[in-house]
Amino acid sequence: MTTDQVYDRLRSIGCSVETSDALAPIVAELSDRKREAFFLWACGMSEREVEKETGLSDTTIHRLVKQMREKI
Repeated sequence: MTTDQVYDRLRSIGCSVETSDALAPIVAELSDRKREAFFLWACGMSEREVEKETGLSDTTIHRLVKQMREKI
């Protein structure tokens, strides 16, 4: 997924222009599974729900969320 595609998806879920500008290049670098996990979380799923949906570990999800919070 390109940075522009990620930006468009962020805007479509209600992120502000500023937040989308900051996050798009970071999220674009993630693997497909981690990117999908991020979007599920950003759309309101709990970390536990994201774990079940994606099959990623709780540690991975927690680190991903923490990383995104620190970078914005």
